[in-house]
Amino acid sequence: MFSMTIVFGASPMPWALLFRTQESFDNARTVYNTPSLTDFHGKILELTDDYGQHIVVERSSIHGVMFEDMTKSKMAHIERGIHQMKTQVEANNLAKTDPTLLAAMRSQMNPPGVITPFAANGAFRQ
Repeated sequence: MFSMTIVFGASPMPWALLFRTQESFDNARTVYNTPSLTDFHGKILELTDDYGQHIVVERSSIHGVMFEDMTKSKMAHIERGIHQMKTQVEANNLAKTDPTLLAAMRSQMNPPGVITPFAANGAFRQ
């Protein structure tokens, strides 16, 4: 699976196109990199992905494009997630040794009692 994310517009907005095969992805990259003389002298980018999304964008409004092989980038997402989990575990371990945080956690676990005019379980005693 391949993705082409185009960022465009006055307040930049991303649109992602998806392609099933390397061939259709390469064709989209070729269209992006080679403005046609038939589309208002190369001023318009027009593409359709493998899932029926069709875009027509003025080339002058494009801020950037990211071409992604999603099979390869999947591992990068996994590595980021693992790194974040390890960071959280390390932060939790450090927090357990911090006197200020320990005091705050203890006060949350054992809040002060509430004074109530009723006896135990809210029942009146006679």
